[in-house]
Parts: sequence; C-alpha cells; structure tokens
Amino acid sequence: MEALLVCRNRIEYAASIVDRRELEARLGRSFVPVFADDCAPAGAQTISYEPSSSMASLANLSDRDLFDLCARTSQRPVEDGRPICVYVSDDAGALCAAAFAAYSDRPLVELDSASIVEERPSSVTVVVSSELLATKGTEWLQQRVRALAGGSTPFGILTARGEPALSRFVARSLRRVPAQRGVAEMVWIPEAKPFGFDESGGTRFADMRAMDARGPSAQVLYFRGHGREYCAQSGRLCSRPAWSDEMRACVHGLECIADEWARKPARDVRSDVVFLENCKGGRFLGGLDPFQNLTTMLVEGGASTVFASSGRYYADELTPLLSLRLMADGWTFGRIARALNRFHEQRFGTLDYVLLFGDPEGTPFADREPMPELEATGDGLELRFRVGAPIASDAEFFLIRRGATSLDDGPYTCSEHPPEPSGMRALLLRLDDTYAVMIVLGGRGATGELVFHRRPPIDADVFAAASHLVERLAVLATAEDALVQRRASALGRVLQDAGAAVAMAIRRGSASMHENLGLSSLERNVADAASDLALQHARSVAREVANVGWLETIYAEAGRLDHLPETYGSSHCPTCELPLLSCHYQVFGLRPDHRERFECERCGAVCDVLSGSSHVWIEAPSQVALGERFEARVRGKNGTDTRLYLGAAATIGYIPTSKYELTAVNCPAVVPAGGEFTITFDCRLDESVRANIYDLRAILSMNGALALANRSIMYKRPA
Repeated sequence: MEALLVCRNRIEYAASIVDRRELEARLGRSFVPVFADDCAPAGAQTISYEPSSSMASLANLSDRDLFDLCARTSQRPVEDGRPICVYVSDDAGALCAAAFAAYSDRPLVELDSASIVEERPSSVTVVVSSELLATKGTEWLQQRVRALAGGSTPFGILTARGEPALSRFVARSLRRVPAQRGVAEMVWIPEAKPFGFDESGGTRFADMRAMDARGPSAQVLYFRGHGREYCAQSGRLCSRPAWSDEMRACVHGLECIADEWARKPARDVRSDVVFLENCKGGRFLGGLDPFQNLTTMLVEGGASTVFASSGRYYADELTPLLSLRLMADGWTFGRIARALNRFHEQRFGTLDYVLLFGDPEGTPFADREPMPELEATGDGLELRFRVGAPIASDAEFFLIRRGATSLDDGPYTCSEHPPEPSGMRALLLRLDDTYAVMIVLGGRGATGELVFHRRPPIDADVFAAASHLVERLAVLATAEDALVQRRASALGRVLQDAGAAVAMAIRRGSASMHENLGLSSLERNVADAASDLALQHARSVAREVANVGWLETIYAEAGRLDHLPETYGSSHCPTCELPLLSCHYQVFGLRPDHRERFECERCGAVCDVLSGSSHVWIEAPSQVALGERFEARVRGKNGTDTRLYLGAAATIGYIPTSKYELTAVNCPAVVPAGGEFTITFDCRLDESVRANIYDLRAILSMNGALALANRSIMYKRPA
C-alpha cells in the first residue's frame, strides 16, 4: 500500500502532482498526497519531504493557474470504455480532483466539457466539495453527468467538508485494497426488516447478521429505517459527535424521532462499505447544516464507499440480498449502484435515487464467488435456465445473469423441474443490458431446469369472473345479511372504475414495470375481494336455509316457483350408480332463475344446480354413529370457460347448530376453467341427537350462482 505524503499547504500538494515522478525517485517509494491534518488514519505510514527549488515558482501562481498546471499534468485522451475523473471549474475540490486523476491515471475532464460526449466512459468519478453540493444540490450533479456521459454510465462522488478531509477521502480511495469477503451486518427498524431475518434477528444466511446499535463494525454495514440527512435508521445512526445515553436531544434543539435505543455517531462507524437505506441520507441542499450530512461523517470516520439516497427511499426486502450477491460476484461499486437504480426504477418507478459516494471502479472484495454456469434460452414468452452445476442444498438464493434473451419486462410466473421447492420466490430484474433472475429458495437447493413464463400484464379472466360474480349473485328473498350486499356493491364499483385501465392493458398487451405493479396490485385486490365475497355469500345462504328446505320452501312462501315433471336423464348417482331423476324448475325473483334438481330413488336428493351446470355431490359414509367424527368431501367441476370464485358452507338439515360440528378443512377459493375441485369438511353429530336419518348439506357459491349438494346419512346403532 502506498504511503501518505503529508503536504503542509496547497503549493506542496500541487507539487506532489506536478513533480510526482521526481519525488518518487527522490523518496524511493510510491505515495499518495494528503493535506496535513490531525486526523491521519491510525497506523498509516506517512512521509514528508523538503521543498525543492521548483516550488518557488509555484508559490507565485494564482489558485487558478496552480490548478491549470496540475490539470495539464493529467491530460490524457478520453477513451471509449475507460474511466474518467471530472472536476467543477472554480470549485474548492478541483485540486483534489487533479490529484485523483493523476494518481489513478484517468483523464481529467471539466464537468461542462463536451469531450465527455465524444466517447462513452466506463465510469465517471466526480471530485467536488460539499460546499458546492450544498449550493447546487446532488440533483444538479446527477443531471449534468446524465446529460454528458449518458444515463447508463456508472458514476460516483468523492466529497467531504473542506480540502483536508477531501484529500483524505481521495487518498483512501486510491490506497484502498479490497479485503476478503466477510459477514455483512444489518440494523433495521421492525417495519423495515429485510428478507431472511426472523423477529429476533436470526438468519439462515451465512453472509448476513443483525447488528447491535453499539456492536462491532463489519466490512459491509446496512442501516435501514426512517431518516434524514442528519439522522438514519430512526435515530440509531446519529449526527452527534459522540455517543450519549441522552435520548431526546437532536441537532439544532430538535427532538429525536424515537428514543427506543442508544445512538451510534456516524463518525464512529469503521465499516469500509455502508448502505444508508433511508430517505435523504445523501442530501446536501436544504439540510440543517448544509456543509455536512451523514455521508460526510461516515467518510470522515473511515468509510471508503457509501450508498445513499438524495430523496425518498423505498426499502425493498430483497435489496441487501441483491447487493451482496453482486458484490460477491465481483461487480464494481459503480455497476452495483446502477443495478440498484434499475431495480428500484422497475419496482417503484423512481429514477436515479441511489447515489454512490466513492470510486465507481472500486471492487468490494478481493475474492470472487461466480454464480453457477447456466444455459439460457428464451423467445419473449418463456425463458429457460438449465443449471450446469449443482447448487448447494443450503443455498438460500442465487442470481442468474444472461443477456441473450428477448424477454420484455414482467410480470412472470416461474415453474421448476424437478418439482418446485417449498417457499421458492422468483423475481425477474433487468439490470443494464442483461436480465437477472434472483431465486430465493426455502429449505433446500434446486438443480435441473428453471422455467420462467411471461404472462400478460393483467389477467382478464380475474375481472371477467368477478363481474360474473357481482352480476349473478343470488341473494335470497329472505336474506337480511347487509354485509354481503355491501361487499358486492363495493366490488362492483371497483370493477367499474377499473374497466378502462383493464381494457387498455389487455389491448396493448404490455406495459412498463411501474404500470405492471399497479395493474398487478389491482388484480390482486379484485381477486381477494371476489374470493371473500363468494365465501360470505355461501355462509349467508347456509344460515338462511339451515332450518327450512331449499329454494322451493322459501319461494313458495315469499314469491313464485314453477315445477316441471320429473324425468330420468342420462346422469347416474355418484354413490349407487342408479339413474337420476331430474326436475327442471324456475324461480322468479332469483337470478339466474332456471334450475335443475337431481334425486336418486335409493340415496335421496343429490344436488340442485343451475340448468346446464355440472353436478356437485357429497362423498361420505352411509352410516355414522352419533358422536363419531367423520370426513365428507364435496366434489364438482367448473364447467365454464372462465375461472370460478368458490365459496362453501355446510349444515345439517333441521338440526340445531349447537348439536353438530362442521369445519371446512380445505376449500379452494379459485377453480380454473374446466378444473375439478374437492372441498373437505370435518363432521361430528352430537350424541344427544335423536334422529334415524339426517341430511348433510353443502351450500356452494359458484361465481354468485347457488348450488346445493346433499347426502343422507343413517344413524349407526351400537352393536
């Protein structure tokens, strides 16, 4: 590692740039210049030198001429695919920018220079004073770099309060030697817990652990939670100069946002890489102290790289996993910042809000952990990855990157062969010009082939089935359940308001990731509301008919019901296989009103459904002893060409509810078009019931239409 060359003033600092080769020969070793200060890094080897005669001429130069002389020393052509260093004219940090350019062998370019446009650099490092950032703002700097170097070019900012501190940050970036990969530490507020941790802070990830507020500093450190430029993680990372047990006091007499924990001064953090996952951690303009924020304090404490946001930060639970995976895979800090920006742009619609304070060409770790080799094929609707090497059974996640695909932005569904492991989560990201798939595994690893299917931005079938449910909702004439009516009306309003957005999404066939997020959220809300409405509908009707017969009993009294003669059809009893008698009838006042009832001469009533609908029936023992627990299964099929929102409830006819137990063990909320379903009930009839035969009834709400399945069960007398 290079030694620190201590310079007592700007003349000596400039001479270390202009006469670098001569000084290295005279001192017999390489070095990095830094202004004299009481805050030299602990254990750093420092050297000084006697001024040469050539410095006499430098002393007569103005600050501008002094910088121009240093800049000429760093003159190099800007090459395509090579990094550059950028300075701002007449800024107090310009001399430090010249030093960084000279000692990193990068071209030095003025921020407003058009030469950046001619070639596309691999990265841009802007060396600037915090005073200028406080005046102009980081947004101004982002816009200038984006306009001159392109929106996809990684860039980093080297800044600090005052020239001595900035020279130390520059020297630290130049002298930095990546360490071996260690454990990343994380601290978060409860509502911002990242993926992979339980409530007590335990984790299954070997490369992550939770950190105590005053615990040791790791090489990589995450602070996640509410914050501002002077405060992070709801006060746990504090801008005060020293740690204190006093909980309430904050800067400028303000009170702390919370007082549940002790504060850790940012200057005390000794981590090499710090992620500030909070709002405005990298903001300068408008701060209470415009020349200093948490980022500059972390830099003064010894951090070489800080990831922060200049505005609102959206904490995603997978961000730590993604950034750690990219660091382990050898990505540079600049590429990681660009990837996080692309990731959050697609997830939340935000643009360039992750700022990198550090050298974008720096790499986090000395060792690399390349991902398993994968063979990728895709055609825009499907992407297949074949794992070329086994993934360890204890691996919790891995990242796939390949660019040779034509896939558009999601959403996607994932299937896996051999069978999908439990708890698997897949997230498709688009980073730069490549696609990346992060797969989080629960419990065990996966080998074989991973298949990702692109689906339309919205599933029209969800809304079509929900519309059928609202339109066909069969509310009995005697029903007084206002809850069902309110939920049906609310769902109808949502469907009406969403009609235009859904039609446009279906017609267009694709949308941006931000639009997809809104459509997916709308789709999920409609599906949840429809499933809940179907269940409440079935329960409401079950209560209404518990102590009466069925529709003919209710509507013979409350309305009008017409019967047709019973005839034998082609259907057979699912229990004894005898031909079933069917009776068509019409219920006036109930929609839809044409129905069909099926009976077996041996087994009794079997089901009552809409005309033309598939049968439903109950599989249960023919005889059951009182007090004995048994299982009943309701079977049926969705005979329509759209999905089916299914709700189910069960009763025992003419028996008080206190005399029996009926519990739905499982009931699918949604049945795909043409799919079969099975609903399981756990049943028990009290021993006090005095009945030789009783009817077990299942009431089904099938997209708003009612169906009845019936099974007559005999009382099994003791031997």
